[in-house]
Amino acid sequence: MSQPRRSASARRAKLLDIVRQLRTRGLGIILISHNMPQVFEVADRIHIQRLGRCAGIITPQTHTMPQAVAIMTGAMSIGDSFPGASAVSAGVSNSVERQRTMSAPSRRKIILDTDPAVGIPGTDADDPLALMLALKDPRLDLLGVTTVFGNCPPALGARSAAAVLRAAGREDVPIAIGMDTRMNGELPQLLQDAYAGDRGRPGRIELPELIDPRTHLNAVDFLIETVLSNPGEVTIVAIGPQTNLALALLKQPRLCEEIGAIVFMGGALGLDPRYGRGNITPVAECNIWFDPQAADIVFRSGIDLTMVSLDVTNPSTGMVLTEAAIRSVDRASAPLAPLFVDICATYLDAPMFDWAKGCVLYDPFAVAVAADPGIASFQEMTVGVETSGVLSLGQTVPMRDQKPNMRVCVSVDGARIVGEIVSTILASPERATVKPNERSHD
Repeated sequence: MSQPRRSASARRAKLLDIVRQLRTRGLGIILISHNMPQVFEVADRIHIQRLGRCAGIITPQTHTMPQAVAIMTGAMSIGDSFPGASAVSAGVSNSVERQRTMSAPSRRKIILDTDPAVGIPGTDADDPLALMLALKDPRLDLLGVTTVFGNCPPALGARSAAAVLRAAGREDVPIAIGMDTRMNGELPQLLQDAYAGDRGRPGRIELPELIDPRTHLNAVDFLIETVLSNPGEVTIVAIGPQTNLALALLKQPRLCEEIGAIVFMGGALGLDPRYGRGNITPVAECNIWFDPQAADIVFRSGIDLTMVSLDVTNPSTGMVLTEAAIRSVDRASAPLAPLFVDICATYLDAPMFDWAKGCVLYDPFAVAVAADPGIASFQEMTVGVETSGVLSLGQTVPMRDQKPNMRVCVSVDGARIVGEIVSTILASPERATVKPNERSHD
């Protein structure tokens, strides 16, 4: 009986040696095994399955074997351990390193249309975090940032975006300043009042002056020029009011055929009984309510649309970066960590919404969907926008018996997504830039 055991052990050792040799050549290997010590010895990235579904994605650097077993058995959720106390600041796995070395054509080209506010009290933290994710996700090629009114005026938003680009070492990315009012030239009174106060000026974080935005085009013309220069290849990730995008479609109708896709964060359809409602009125979500006419134009454009709404970006789905996780981030762990912590701390001190003790990652999830459309469940729907109602202005309405005009996210493991978003943003640059044939293994 002892001889077969020795033979099996020898075969296993030989197999592990072959795996290591292949990895040194930059080859990816899928290993399916219940042998946890073996998996932790050779794996860069571990997909844990439970009941036929992915229960979480971890690495040997961020989790222990007991934690992995607990997640596998259901005794612990991925959100309990990641992004928890120490795991939140851990680096991403070597599989992400391999993705970062992919050739440029394999990366999805995006423009981020956003209303970021960095360090400004009373604004949301998710826009600048979405920009961080767009810069750091190896599957995305960020062609530019366009700003629009919302959290703050678009010129101030451009300076906020510049602060993120500077922290990331990506000041090569162009920033184009966009619309500061609705399409009809009006600014909601709520925003007029906000801009007259703290939301109209820099806050606790120093913002660079936008001396060289890398483009002299306004946001509308930047969208048109960039899309027409890359026909069919550009995805617009719209995470603010859709004014810039709607005006670009009106100015250059060819964009309806040349935009590859649009992923947007906005709206609420009542799919979630508590959170699938308005956050600025009882029925309207703020990005759509800020300019419902613009959203209506986009919804009717015929472009490939994907909707990420309040129905899935909320505490019920686990889409919350908790206060405890934020406080646990080591400011020295990554180049973006100090700004990441400061942005989140500003929100915690003066939250825009009171849904959870932490930051709901509405907008970063839209970026994550652009990077990987398979990370959540979607349903084809027809969705319209109320543009003239007195009480229902800006409401997004699911409509029956009509041809679907978009895919709507209907289900997501928010805790898992939050962990992956944070891990990507806080990835070590040294690990992220290693070429496959330069990696060393213990």
